Amino acid sequence: ASAKHGNADQHEMPIARMFPTLLAGFVAIAIPFMASAELSDPQKIVSQTWSIVDATYVDRTFNNNDWFKIRQSLIKRDYPDKEAAYKAIQEEMLKPLGDQYTRFIDPIKYAALRDSIVSGGKGQDVSGIGVTLSVDKKQQRVKIVERDRSDA
Repeated sequence: ASAKHGNADQHEMPIARMFPTLLAGFVAIAIPFMASAELSDPQKIVSQTWSIVDATYVDRTFNNNDWFKIRQSLIKRDYPDKEAAYKAIQEEMLKPLGDQYTRFIDPIKYAALRDSIVSGGKGQDVSGIGVTLSVDKKQQRVKIVERDRSDA
């Protein structure tokens, strides 16, 4: 019984040794929530846009840009209004990526574009191939995910 007890003691970690790990875990979880609550609406838009691009952009070098530095620079800025944030997203976040297909469309223009597509607006030629690209990080490949069963 004492040998079994000896093995159990080897696997137990005193609370004093666990505290830094627990504290680090709390900080990692709590700080993003606290920081998010302190952001202005334009800063939240910048942060959300950055997160979407960060999660979905295929070129993980971000065209050899310091992606986190771009985020910090844009998040810390005080924007007079949402339009100023939209401009910073387009010019300072997305333009350096050098990708003509990665762009930001402000909500008003997006709504107009969506409405013209849905209602079959005159003069609109909207077409695509009906797929989404996905990154398989394990295999280091880009996969094509079929979105619908159209003829495209």
